[in-house]
Amino acid sequence: MCGRNLQMFSLWALGFVLLIFGITTVCEPAGSNNNCHRKDCNGTWYDIKEATCCENRLHPGASLSCCGNEPYSPGTATCCKQQHRHTVTARVTQGLSEKVSSCCELKAYNPVNEICCQSAIIAKPSPMAECCGKDVFDRVKQLCCGSPDIKMILMRNSSHHQCCGHSQYDTETQCCCSNEKRLEVYPKISSCCLRDSTSAHLCGNETYDKNTQLCCQSTVIDKHSPNHRCCDKRAYDGEKELCCGPISDKKILTRNSPGHMCCHQGQFNSKTECCCWKDDGAEIQPRNSSCCMQQEYVAIEGLPKVLFCLCL
Repeated sequence: MCGRNLQMFSLWALGFVLLIFGITTVCEPAGSNNNCHRKDCNGTWYDIKEATCCENRLHPGASLSCCGNEPYSPGTATCCKQQHRHTVTARVTQGLSEKVSSCCELKAYNPVNEICCQSAIIAKPSPMAECCGKDVFDRVKQLCCGSPDIKMILMRNSSHHQCCGHSQYDTETQCCCSNEKRLEVYPKISSCCLRDSTSAHLCGNETYDKNTQLCCQSTVIDKHSPNHRCCDKRAYDGEKELCCGPISDKKILTRNSPGHMCCHQGQFNSKTECCCWKDDGAEIQPRNSSCCMQQEYVAIEGLPKVLFCLCL
């Protein structure tokens, strides 16, 4: 009986593998003559090594990619994308390779000598430059102090000085004490410093209370629930909400169910759907779609990692 069951299981496993390999073709090494390098562009077949198809328009040229409907070479240009709901906006910045660039919304910049502060690209005054609102400061020689909406750049009095509101204090001899919702500088031996010593922590250049506040990207935010977490510089409920989207443009969404997960700036039901990534952005599709099945197959453990392509 056990032998028969084993035989049936082997036949089932063989059928499963044949089913998978039946819808795919193993790609041979580059340079061989097979159809895996060919695709259809609005009725015209082309070699993907010699041209690219952007939104049903064929563009000749080697090593090209698509940035929306515009072709570009990643070696000499950068494509920056932004997705708002179901609309993706893309723009090419020429003269800057994607290997060394970053995106500031839809414009590319070189992070070695530039920085993106609140959607503006600014030249770095020093290698240790960071954003202070819309301005830039040297975090070794300066401090960026104040509330998120009102920031001030101060010359740092010493390496152990930190922010206390819009001023600074010496961490070796003083503390930044919360007194009736105001931050004030007191000597360390004061009762206020001794009272706050168990709950006060450093957030960037400011102190905060871990019991009632969050530190989100060096910004202090009030915590209204034990489930609150950081979403960029905002707080969200990790059980009831989702923080979705790219680092520079996150959205807080009301979670539809415990099984819902992020798909770019939207959400999908992980039990019945998948988040399918394409050249023009992310798309939610049913679990039985070809894109979802391909993603799940690649994730199956125990199978050899082989390069596959769909030859249509």
